[in-house]
Amino acid sequence: MLVTIDGPAASGKTSVSREIANRLGWNWVSTGAFYRGIAFLALKFKVGLSDEHALVDLVGEKNWKVFMSPERTQFILDDEDVTDQIYLEEIGSAASKISHHPRLRESLLQA
Repeated sequence: MLVTIDGPAASGKTSVSREIANRLGWNWVSTGAFYRGIAFLALKFKVGLSDEHALVDLVGEKNWKVFMSPERTQFILDDEDVTDQIYLEEIGSAASKISHHPRLRESLLQA
């Protein structure tokens, strides 16, 4: 079963979804962490945020992975946990810019 919660920033999506997952014993995942992770990679490797093809290529790279837990979605790059770094304001701004690319969304769903 998959449940999604959508809404505006700072509306409580994370708190509510985390609590629901905890009560039901489900894994909790932040799709925002995926976009933030790809944005982090794009900035680190100097990939243009408007270059949808290059961003999609980043999704296929084997040097990153995501781990889900009841508390947080971890982003691992080259065996290093960079989760705290993906939540920096600069990364959030970049994630907002890349999240509208349809091919990127599709590739993340398949990852």
